[in-house]
Amino acid sequence: MSAQRFSIPKTVVEVVFVSPVEPESLLRFLGHSHTSVRWFPTCHAALAFLHTHSAGVVISNVELPDGSWKDLLDALSCFKPPPNLIVSSLVADERLWAEVLNLGGYDVLVTPFEPDEVLRVTAGAWLAWQGELEKSSPPHNTETDPSPAERAAACGA
Repeated sequence: MSAQRFSIPKTVVEVVFVSPVEPESLLRFLGHSHTSVRWFPTCHAALAFLHTHSAGVVISNVELPDGSWKDLLDALSCFKPPPNLIVSSLVADERLWAEVLNLGGYDVLVTPFEPDEVLRVTAGAWLAWQGELEKSSPPHNTETDPSPAERAAACGA
C-alpha cells in the first residue's frame, strides 16, 4: 500500500504546540507546508498567545509542567470556535484515544511523530475548525469583529 499525501490548504495554518520539549520533528514535518508552528512549554504561555492570536489547531502533550491536556481543553472552550485539540503521547492506547474523543478533543498522535500522520491529522483538524469558524461567523468585517483584546476579555484573560 502506498503512502497517501495529505496537503494543508494554501492559507497559513496556525498550529500551537504545547510541550516542555521543542518539537523539532513537528517543525520539520510541517515546515514544508503552509503551516506556522508556534511552540510553548506551558499551558499558561500557549493560552496567553491564543488570547491575542488565532489558531485552529493545538497539539499538546498529555502532561505539561502546569497542567494536562484536559486543563488545556477546558481553557480552550471559551474560544468561539475553540481550536481543535490534538493530544500527543508516547503511549496512545484505546483508553486515551476514547477519553480524548469523548471529552471533545480532536485526535491523538503517537510520538515519535510520523510525517504522513501528522499532516493528515493536522490538516483534518484545521479544516474542521475552519468549517466551524465559517458557520459561526458572519462575513469578516474589521469594523465590527472583536479585537484580540476583546476576545481575551471574553475568555476571562
